[in-house]
Amino acid sequence: MRVRRVEISNFRGIASLDWRIPADKKFVCLIGPGDSCKSTIIDAIYYTLGDRWALAFSDTDFFNGDVEAPITIRVALASLPPEIRSHQQLGMDVSGIDANGEWIHDPEDGYEPCVIVQLVVTKEMEPAWTLYRPDGHEANRLVPVLAAGSPSSESTTASTTTCDGRAHLR
Repeated sequence: MRVRRVEISNFRGIASLDWRIPADKKFVCLIGPGDSCKSTIIDAIYYTLGDRWALAFSDTDFFNGDVEAPITIRVALASLPPEIRSHQQLGMDVSGIDANGEWIHDPEDGYEPCVIVQLVVTKEMEPAWTLYRPDGHEANRLVPVLAAGSPSSESTTASTTTCDGRAHLR
C-alpha cells in the first residue's frame, strides 16, 4: 500500500494541509527548518494508520489550542492488496484516486482504487476512526481492522505546502 494523499486540519501547528502525492513518485522527503511541522505530518499519518487505538490527546494537540474545531486527518491509501479490496468491511468503502491525488466516491476508469482512513478528535479528546467517502460522507463503521503502520517508503516528495504560514515543505 502507498500513501497518496494526506489532509490535516486543526492538528498542532497545522491549520490546514492538503498534501497530494503524485502516482508516479516513489520517494518522499520532508525538508524544512525546525518547527515547520515535518514531525506533525508524520505523527498525523501514524496516528491515523498505526496499530495504537488508545491514543491520548490534549488541548495542545489542537491548532492554537482551539478545541471547538475538531482535529481531522484523512489518509488515502492506494496500491491496495487484493485482501483489502475484497475485505467485507473495507472493500465496500473503496474510493478512487487519480494520478494527481484527486479522489472520487467510487473507482472509475482513470482512478486507482483507494481507501481513505479518517481520524477525528473532538473536544471530548476521544479519537474516532472511520472510512471517509469523497462525497462528504463517512462510513458508519469504525476501522479496527486496518493497522497499516507507518507510511510506505514508496511515497514521494510534496509540492510546496505552507504549514502554519511559516515554512514551506518541498
